[in-house]
Amino acid sequence: MSRAAPNESSQSIANHAVRACLFAVPVAFAVMAVAFGQDSNWDLRNYHWYNPYAFLTGRLTRDLGVAHVATFYNPILDIPTFLAGSVLPARVMAAILGFVHGLNFLLLYGLADRLLSGPTPGWRPDYRRLAAVGLGLVGMLGGGHLALVGTTFNDNVVSLAEFGGALLIAVHADTLFAPTRLLPTRREGALVIGAGLLLGLAVGLKLPATIFAVGFCLAFLFVGGGAQRRLALAFIFGVGVVAAFVVAGGPWMWLMWRDYANPVFPYFNTVFHSPMGMEANYRDVRFVPKGVAEILGFPVVFSVHPDWVGEISFRDYRILAAYCALIITGAIALTVRFRRGSAPSRMPPTARYLIAAAAGSYAVWILIFGIYRYIVPLEMLSPLLFTAAVASWPIAGRLRMAVIVMVLLVVTVTVHRGDWEHSPWQEGPFVTATPPPIERPDQTLAIITGTNPVGWLIPFFPPQIPFIRIYGYMNAPGQVGNGMNDAAQALIDAHQGDFFLVAPEKEFDNAVSSLRAYRLRADFDTCRPVPSNLGDYVRWCRVYRMSEPPVPLPS
Repeated sequence: MSRAAPNESSQSIANHAVRACLFAVPVAFAVMAVAFGQDSNWDLRNYHWYNPYAFLTGRLTRDLGVAHVATFYNPILDIPTFLAGSVLPARVMAAILGFVHGLNFLLLYGLADRLLSGPTPGWRPDYRRLAAVGLGLVGMLGGGHLALVGTTFNDNVVSLAEFGGALLIAVHADTLFAPTRLLPTRREGALVIGAGLLLGLAVGLKLPATIFAVGFCLAFLFVGGGAQRRLALAFIFGVGVVAAFVVAGGPWMWLMWRDYANPVFPYFNTVFHSPMGMEANYRDVRFVPKGVAEILGFPVVFSVHPDWVGEISFRDYRILAAYCALIITGAIALTVRFRRGSAPSRMPPTARYLIAAAAGSYAVWILIFGIYRYIVPLEMLSPLLFTAAVASWPIAGRLRMAVIVMVLLVVTVTVHRGDWEHSPWQEGPFVTATPPPIERPDQTLAIITGTNPVGWLIPFFPPQIPFIRIYGYMNAPGQVGNGMNDAAQALIDAHQGDFFLVAPEKEFDNAVSSLRAYRLRADFDTCRPVPSNLGDYVRWCRVYRMSEPPVPLPS
């Protein structure tokens, strides 16, 4: 009795410490988001603020290509941020975003706790929970994820659905992947379809999450049970993915089909042939690796040269560590099988499923995107995958523990946080801007040129003014077979009132040539600034038809 009491006391202390961390970590990420400063990332200035505004105010077809290709992204994820950020103080909105991003820790902790219950069966529950807290923290502190904290990118928002689906499977992995059962029971089918619904929700809200839906579905084919059971689990999971995707993304795709004859406009327009875009796929393939050697060594490459997988500088070795550990684990498994003919896996079903899902997701990502931000959830999972892999190695337990602790310590202390652009805090809501006075907004047409983002400013202009882009990543003068150019020409020809230019000051040369293609010219002496807490580089300038004499603006 005297020995049991201290154990019970230590377990109680550990349980209280774990509960405190589960509350404190999301709060710490809220504080962190405020400390990083005002989010002013390129995508926020391009479409994260404009798209929900356009959707809520019925401007989807009134404006034209304001946010380049991103004009046509599903705005649902951005609507809560837009509505709350329009009224809440900027720091409060940043704290809310940081707190939501910090909730990933709760799911990582749950996954880590399930993983550690297999390879460490001799551990006391309090030790296992404390170790799970540590693994979750290491996952949260990656250079890619820290760059997203407090921002509007949403990759670490849809990750909540992805990790939620993974946790639902992990909690029931022992029964789901039981080798003796031929087909899933109704209860097992409900669990798997529930996980699929969560992954489908992520895909419907943000299409790049497709890599995880595919990876998690394929993983069922490689873990536990006979071929018939594996196929059944994968099929049921896929049904859940499709159902949730139709609910979350279907209405937006229907709008795109109705207005542009392409449900994923402008992507894959070589298939759908929308007259509003060129015969092109519009995919960003800048970061997709070329050749077998580059593909196989890609984790090494982007760990040393992050500019190969994105536009910002950061340093993180989590994915590289997991990649190397899994290669070693595979080599060990092949060696054991070669020597002994066959041997039972030392890895529990939860670990096998998560590793298979991660590998499948990574394979889809490297073939389609190559953009690191899309696999930040893998960065967050990598400490768990690394631990699960090393825990299966046939070496002494203390040596395994030493390898895990040393490597995770190294990847933690060597991290360099990326930065998607921040500005100093200003008073007022999350996004603010002050357009110049406009004499006749109901008779004004605004024309956008240049490639720098301007979309976040439009909600602050009078709503009567339509904004059309005549040059950008989606369209440009002289492009043959692009309906966006034809639509711009028709709007300019039909307009009888005032024209104004909306353009970054450093891209005025582009504005001159772009306007000339439509027989327009800008009077740069009339340019006025459009100051904002996200930047002050956009100008509002009077534009005339080439046949018209200039008329001075009222002072």
